[in-house]
Amino acid sequence: MANITGKLVFDQNRNGQEDVGTDVGLANVPVVLQDTTTNSLLAVNTTANGEFEFQNVNDGTYRLVVVGDYAGNTETSPANFANATAGQGAQQSSLPAYTVVPEGNRVAGMNALNAVTPTTETVTVTSNQNVTAPTFFIGPVDNKALTLDPTITLDNTNLITNADNGTFGEIAQGSQPNSGPATNPYAAQNLTNDFTFVQENTTIGDGNFTIGNTLNPTGGANWWRLSDHTTAIETGMMEVGNGTTDNKNFFTNTVNVKPNTNYILTAWVSNLDKTTTETPNAGIIVNGADGSTLAQNLANPLSTSADLPQWTQIGIPFNSGDNSSVTLNLVNVGNTNTDNAFAADDIELREATLPFTVTKSVNPTSAGLNDTVTYTVVLNNTSANTLSNATFVDKLPAGLEYVPNTLSINGQAKAGADPNTQFTIDDIPGNGNVTVTFDAKVVSL
Repeated sequence: MANITGKLVFDQNRNGQEDVGTDVGLANVPVVLQDTTTNSLLAVNTTANGEFEFQNVNDGTYRLVVVGDYAGNTETSPANFANATAGQGAQQSSLPAYTVVPEGNRVAGMNALNAVTPTTETVTVTSNQNVTAPTFFIGPVDNKALTLDPTITLDNTNLITNADNGTFGEIAQGSQPNSGPATNPYAAQNLTNDFTFVQENTTIGDGNFTIGNTLNPTGGANWWRLSDHTTAIETGMMEVGNGTTDNKNFFTNTVNVKPNTNYILTAWVSNLDKTTTETPNAGIIVNGADGSTLAQNLANPLSTSADLPQWTQIGIPFNSGDNSSVTLNLVNVGNTNTDNAFAADDIELREATLPFTVTKSVNPTSAGLNDTVTYTVVLNNTSANTLSNATFVDKLPAGLEYVPNTLSINGQAKAGADPNTQFTIDDIPGNGNVTVTFDAKVVSL
């Protein structure tokens, strides 16, 4: 009989090694030892210094799994593997809440944990020889979720089906870092024409992208070791890219939508650079079937920190207008420098029920060549909360031409605004409305 020992460490700077004075073993986290042949298993809680031990283990192959949300019985370490019970299939791994990290060892801004090394390891006992398992390293991350108005209701269905519903898929638990596929698994979906696919490696060159799991960069790249956003462990994959010139699409997808319906496009994006002299932006452009721009925001700064990596959720609302399909573009906005490496994950398009209604009228209702008509659009906010930074676009039909400098909001002229191209309405008061008026000239019949 043999003993299997190991340790679970909070890796404060995510370097994959235990640093005295900053890193700490994590206590009371379940670790499961499972026989890969019979699936019998036993769970123990890590000790005060993050260690665990399984005793009386027969020769054979076993998987060691960190299971932060383990619901079964756990024993105190050291535990006797003779007490193992039947398991149903391979035990899945999961991370504990970040609150298992002692307050004195937490990194400012962290609100979750993210794997640095695999959370599942395979160990083999031979000739009753004791085994010391590889140390499990997990580190801090700051997940910055997009704040939506609480009155907005999102449908449960993600309309993006490409790239495994925007998650970029998964690989086997226990996979080592940089284990992405050799060929692009989504080549047929043509996710980007602006970046060239390469297999995940320790570096990703300018203008290249990959689909891969936990990233372990080395060499000259001062990037974070980082797992994906979906799973936060080695099983989840993400898109990783290194920017070239400004405004290059790193994800493009055409999706069928309902006409005249509100949607919100969101994505989680990370700036991989540990330090930066220039913060890159991730942009979003939504195009109609004719190529016209329905919504655009190229100013989503991807902040970075020397203390921990950050996943930032970006998003934009839009109305589909008369389109039955739209093209969604995620854009790398930055320059060719050492500060333009990024990761993307969990891209979603959801139908949104927004707390306002729109009424539109025109006067006169009929007109001849060279006549001028006035459009009135009333935006009614049906919630008690003020709606801020609403984007307004109202493309005129063929034969009509906007009369410059005639657009007003609640009677106040808005210089430079054009209904054919988007502009921003600062505030729509709760249970109130905003009236937009503008003139158009009949230039053809």
